[in-house]
Amino acid sequence: MLTLLNDKCIPADLPEMCISRTELMKKLQIAAMDRYIYIGAPAGSGKTVTALLWNSFCGRKPLWISLDAYDNVPSVFYKQLSAVLCSTQPNNKNMLSILEDPAFLSSPVEHTVRLIAEMQIDDEQLYTLTLDDLHLINNMNILNSLPAVLKRLCQSFVVLFLSRNEAPESFYNIKTGILKKEKNVISTENLKFSDKELKTYFLKLGRILSEKEAALVLMVTEGLAIGINAIAKSGKIESGNTDYVFANYIREYLWENWDDDLRDFMLKTSIVDEISEKLAITLTGQKNAGMLLENLCAANIFISHVGRDLYRYHHLFLAFLRDMAKESKINFAKLNKAAAK
Repeated sequence: MLTLLNDKCIPADLPEMCISRTELMKKLQIAAMDRYIYIGAPAGSGKTVTALLWNSFCGRKPLWISLDAYDNVPSVFYKQLSAVLCSTQPNNKNMLSILEDPAFLSSPVEHTVRLIAEMQIDDEQLYTLTLDDLHLINNMNILNSLPAVLKRLCQSFVVLFLSRNEAPESFYNIKTGILKKEKNVISTENLKFSDKELKTYFLKLGRILSEKEAALVLMVTEGLAIGINAIAKSGKIESGNTDYVFANYIREYLWENWDDDLRDFMLKTSIVDEISEKLAITLTGQKNAGMLLENLCAANIFISHVGRDLYRYHHLFLAFLRDMAKESKINFAKLNKAAAK
């Protein structure tokens, strides 16, 4: 029943160049025993690739929803979820009638629960349902009801959550929650490349890393995919100055393609370690600063949402911005005074 699905339900392809990451897959396998896996880490940590690798590794049929800001409404969110579930049983008329019921939009949670109750159990077909970019969903009506709804899915489903934020408190609720921090939450630390994985990755690119080079890359990038990819694509590693390689990659492939207003916004907000909407407006004079920060997050532009109204640039990108700021004509003494005030 492909007519029920849209482009948001089509996962990206695995990159042509990636490695299997066996130890990480084993950790996901253990987490999957509880049927829910929460991968929470900043942009560029490799969450999406990890989920794609898991789908390939576990042999389950993948279901995918790429969430965006417009899904932050219960009626829209649950309509999308229900459509994906209906696509697994295209001949189930009861499910389809619930999905098409005009009253669905007025009571989406209840209709989704009814729809799940009508699913026909097939023990031979296993699924992985991935909810990507869950950090864009902050509507508490959704976050509070979602664990109870997902608990009604049959045992053949494993649910993956991909987010730049920590899991919502409702996911840990003793009675209704679905997560256990020590078992089925995958953090930034878990996503970091090991020395062996790093060497294997570069080997696939036709480059043998020395012990010194591998240690240097891991130190500078902290083992995160965003930095490793940047260095790998640069085609060289300058001993003692991998930051330089990363900066050159950003400058050549990204910075020169952004418009002046965006670059100005980034440079002015780089004087602080954490940015709030109010502070961004003060520093840049742009009234739509909050929307700009959200858009940068959604586009994976080296920034993550670290609190209710706080944002933080990736440390490698922040270093790049501050170096670029030194070359600009911006009055940073004035900006520092405004930030301090």
